[in-house]
Parts: sequence; structure tokens; C-alpha cells
Amino acid sequence: MPISLAISILGGLGNLKGAYFASLVVGTIDTFGRVFFPEFSYFTIFVPMAIICVVKPEGLFVASRWAWPVSRARAGWGRQ
Repeated sequence: MPISLAISILGGLGNLKGAYFASLVVGTIDTFGRVFFPEFSYFTIFVPMAIICVVKPEGLFVASRWAWPVSRARAGWGRQ
């Protein structure tokens, strides 16, 4: 559960490309952390997450704010 929280925070909410990339990053960091620092395995996940949250609070890849309403308008929804 904490790993999925880290993935969704790092990837940015509502962004599939960000979640995919964040899962690769978190999986790699987790694996190397468990091999080289087994007693600090969760520490190696959450410290990079905290650093990325300070540097880029919206996530690694940000979903466009207007992507859904534009595609909704193109689909013809809301026409009277």
C-alpha cells in the first residue's frame, strides 16, 4: 500500500504515463534499496518521493488541466 501511494504521488494524479514512469522509478529504487540497504528499505522509497514533492509538487508528469473539457467539447457533449 505505501508503494502504491508513492507511485500515485510521484506520477501525478490522473496521469497514466506518469504512473507508469513512477512505477519504474519506485521499483528500481526499492530493489536497489533492499539489496544495498535492507534495514532502510522504506527510507529509500520515501526520501526520493519527498525530494520530488518539494521540487515538483504536481508530480513528474502533469496531466493537462484542459484536456478533458476540450475532448468533451469535441465529442459534442453539451450541445443543445
